[in-house]
Amino acid sequence: MYYKETPIIIFDLGNVLVDVNISNIHKACEDLGFTDGTFDMLNFNHCIDGLCNFGIMDVLPAIDMIYGHKRGTTISAEEYDAKKIELRKVWCSEECVTPNKEIIDYFWSLLYKSTKCNFEDKIFFMFASNLGKDHHNYIKKFHLCFRHKHVSKVLSYEVGSVKPQALFFKVLKDEILSLKTLEGRDLSILYIDDRPENLSAFEKHINFCNVECFNYNSNWDAQSKAVEKIHSFIESCKGPSYDTKKSNAEIC
Repeated sequence: MYYKETPIIIFDLGNVLVDVNISNIHKACEDLGFTDGTFDMLNFNHCIDGLCNFGIMDVLPAIDMIYGHKRGTTISAEEYDAKKIELRKVWCSEECVTPNKEIIDYFWSLLYKSTKCNFEDKIFFMFASNLGKDHHNYIKKFHLCFRHKHVSKVLSYEVGSVKPQALFFKVLKDEILSLKTLEGRDLSILYIDDRPENLSAFEKHINFCNVECFNYNSNWDAQSKAVEKIHSFIESCKGPSYDTKKSNAEIC
């Protein structure tokens, strides 16, 4: 057995595997005339967070919550609806969502190697993200293998709950336990997220196996540090006989 415990790497998506530039949404709101030049960022984020409680994670309902009173008053109904369509284009575009190439490339290399390995050598991956349907559909273009047999996902809009809520982590825990049953051996998990409250909630709810958490930040070297952490985590999962075991299989 190459790995003494089955490695599972769980990624947040927004601001980990992909960068979400909310400031460009703010700017688009101003450019489209939803604001008078003073964007209420706090109110905007509060509305987004409130909608997240229902797993919506979509910019357009938030716009309606804040600016819906303008429809048919200061902005004609037709113009308002057209502006929302333009805003959706920004919400799901490279202006707002871009891939973090270094960490995605590393994910791809690990997934490819794992696919070629014996069953006992495989690494499994999960995505656990506060994500709306629009962004989910958009980031499929980055080829993150949502349907790969070694990749599973827990997304807020599909489960109707968001991190750090307990329900979200209950669904994630069930997903992990199903893999533990399939594997029939202990698991070792690395969870990567950009929000400390999510990391704390993960440690609280996922407490039945070896868990490591990594706080991804937006510093210039964040991707390199994440790759280093993933590499060291994988090394720690290897059994003492990993380098000496004779096999014709490719070693991950």
